[in-house]
Amino acid sequence: MLFFFLMMFHTALLWVNLGFGLCL
Repeated sequence: MLFFFLMMFHTALLWVNLGFGLCL
């Protein structure tokens, strides 16, 4: 369960970082 949560959190951060990079 913890591993799944960490993976979801990492993926969310990845998408946010990608979107932020595209905005810049």
